[in-house]
Amino acid sequence: MRQIRLAVIVLGLLGRQAFSQQAAEGPPEVPPSPLEGLTVGQLIEHGQKSFENGDLAAAAAAANLVLRRDPENVPATLLRCDIAWLQGDADTARKGWLLVRSKQENEFRANFGLGRMYVRKRLYRQATVYLEPAEKVAPTDKMAEALIELAKAYRGVGSGAQAVQTVERALQFDAENSEAWSLLIAMRSELGEFDRALDDSQSLIEVAKRIIAEEASSLESLRKLHLAYHTRMEALRVRGEQYFRRNPDGSFSAELLPGAAADAARVFDEIVEVRLRIAELRSVLDDFDTLSFAEKAVEYQPDNPRYLQTLGALQMRTFQYPLAADSLLEASRLRPDDPAIRRQAIVAIERLLEIDPENEVARRELDQLRDAAADSTP
Repeated sequence: MRQIRLAVIVLGLLGRQAFSQQAAEGPPEVPPSPLEGLTVGQLIEHGQKSFENGDLAAAAAAANLVLRRDPENVPATLLRCDIAWLQGDADTARKGWLLVRSKQENEFRANFGLGRMYVRKRLYRQATVYLEPAEKVAPTDKMAEALIELAKAYRGVGSGAQAVQTVERALQFDAENSEAWSLLIAMRSELGEFDRALDDSQSLIEVAKRIIAEEASSLESLRKLHLAYHTRMEALRVRGEQYFRRNPDGSFSAELLPGAAADAARVFDEIVEVRLRIAELRSVLDDFDTLSFAEKAVEYQPDNPRYLQTLGALQMRTFQYPLAADSLLEASRLRPDDPAIRRQAIVAIERLLEIDPENEVARRELDQLRDAAADSTP
């Protein structure tokens, strides 16, 4: 026991000695941040790029360093505002935008940020105070976005015709903007322009289809087409209501207007067609959701041909033909005597060659699979 107590005392003395030595030497030096050597301009550029890449921590570090050197720096303040807005801190963002605006009344990002914030708060008249000057100085690549927010504000204050004109201008800058099309279609219906709303909803579908044709395997493109069909269905629903009598409270009854049966039937038939397209797209979107699980199965057991076959089938159904060809080829190598896997691999490579006809490696793989299929035929 005495030996134990002695050991504790010795350790305590050693600890005290080490602490005293550290106190005398001061805290350990912290290595300087690599950002410290950058100029203000370089820090702003680094912070903006980090922000655009989704690295908010790196963007904030750069902005904070600039503001320590120059508390009045406008680009750094705006960057801090953008970060705060994305993080849900609207109050910090608002204060920063107002600070910038007090120095530069027509600064685009400050006015746009404040206007967009008031649109979200449904304070539409206040939003126009900032969005109108923002639209006047908006850079070309931000003009559509600024006009869409301004159109929402005009719609909110009851200026429907002005809102339509504004969103039509937005589409002149970005003809494929789904948000602008959806807003225009909704406002057309509100103004009683039901047939124009239907025409615009069909235009939105055609836009989405063109995007799909260019990048069929893009999940975002599929979502846009899915949304376009939903927008079309809503326009059809609103159009269909007009063929029924209104109740005294303004709602629609189940009684058709005289002579409206054929028109109502045509609208409801198209709603059926649109809903079927939506169901098909929903199935493809579900395949994208399922794909991540199939990828995990292959990641954890990459030599399992059944897992690879399932993954390849899902990649085919989501139009990812190069990946599908790789998965099914590997499955076929692991199980060369399975005719079903071989057939799937052949189809995948054929689809791949349709979009990449110069791919000689894929063509050789296809020839080998076809030869193997021919040899196995009794």
